[in-house]
Amino acid sequence: MRRHFGVVPTTLVAPGDAFTEPAVALAAKLGLRLMSSYYLALRAGGRFAWCQHVCAPYLDTGARKWLAGGLPAVGYFHDKDIADRGVRWFAASLDKWQRAGARNFIDFRALAAITGRTLDYDGRKVRITTDPSAPQPVRELPIRTSAPS
Repeated sequence: MRRHFGVVPTTLVAPGDAFTEPAVALAAKLGLRLMSSYYLALRAGGRFAWCQHVCAPYLDTGARKWLAGGLPAVGYFHDKDIADRGVRWFAASLDKWQRAGARNFIDFRALAAITGRTLDYDGRKVRITTDPSAPQPVRELPIRTSAPS
């Protein structure tokens, strides 16, 4: 699958949000890392786990409520939207997300790389474990930690 642009697809966004059982099973069999609908699904072994706290509102509906939990929000849109509404619509939508508090804009490949890593802390040291099937990070992975005390 690397013959196009040197990358492997990571995510299924089914047309019309038609996530049928056969489509989900095929996406898992093909090794995709993410699925996106109104919610995000992460690869968990050979299957997908749906994350109901990671929502995907439409790109032009950026608001603080989508970011309140500190989790990513997937501002989704169709490529046809830019053709129909123009680049100004796209830029204005990103501005709205930024005013709402969004600080990063990444694509699904970058998200697949991030979610393919786990962070463990044993009280003394931090260890990052990488799922061998996860894509390489597009850029440095930011890690934010906090200690209750």
